[in-house]
Amino acid sequence: MTLFFVLVQHLCISLVLTSITWLIFLKVKNMSIIDITWGLGFFILISYDYFFLAPMFINNSYDLSFHFPILIFLVLIWSTRLSLFLFITRIRNQHLDARYESIKNSWKSKSSVNVLFNYWFQGVLQAILSLAFIPILFSSSTNLPLLPIFICFIGIIGEALADYQLLIFKQQDSSELICQNGLWRFSRHPNYFFDILFWTGIAYYTYLATQNIIVFVSPILLYVIMRFVTGRISERLSLQKKGDSYKSYQKNTFMIFPKLFNRKH
Repeated sequence: MTLFFVLVQHLCISLVLTSITWLIFLKVKNMSIIDITWGLGFFILISYDYFFLAPMFINNSYDLSFHFPILIFLVLIWSTRLSLFLFITRIRNQHLDARYESIKNSWKSKSSVNVLFNYWFQGVLQAILSLAFIPILFSSSTNLPLLPIFICFIGIIGEALADYQLLIFKQQDSSELICQNGLWRFSRHPNYFFDILFWTGIAYYTYLATQNIIVFVSPILLYVIMRFVTGRISERLSLQKKGDSYKSYQKNTFMIFPKLFNRKH
């Protein structure tokens, strides 16, 4: 079995999950339900690797049982936290995400098939991002990389804190204002930064166990998506809604990486 073969299996699973999500969308009419699948999908993929693919690697059974439970535990915490937060704040309250509404409005055809294509695209991205942990199937290392685990927990805690700070701000302040509380003083999208940090931790763990540099495709691709796709849509909507005040925020606050990294974008 090769890495490419596992990746193809992940792609098939992700496309099935996103197709099922589309069927749910047809009923609830809320595109952001795909975000729940995005979170849970990674846990499903890594669980599939451990319970169905790992037993095929008899020679490395000890190594697999050593590394996989750690990665599954980390992904489970990240996935559960994100999915529950999105369900409580968006799906349960039937909140329509402005980014998805903007995407829908940009389509010439309002057919729900376009939603399916959008979901499939996210399924493809999910499969590619799973490269962060696929190579662990081929690991022969018994060392425990502690630093990546620490990085993952910082990512989980930081993303949760950023989401909570923004949620509290939206509940207490005028929609015309811009959240610059806590982590939002240092980055316009601190939740994106800590999400990237989490997947960097997962990729780094796998790299130390396998020496396979391809794992870093995951955090790099995630950064590209958040910097040039998701982030751009979000920023365009913020500019439309808040005008010059948001332009000032853009000028004085870095987009993803915090100021302490001395990066402007």
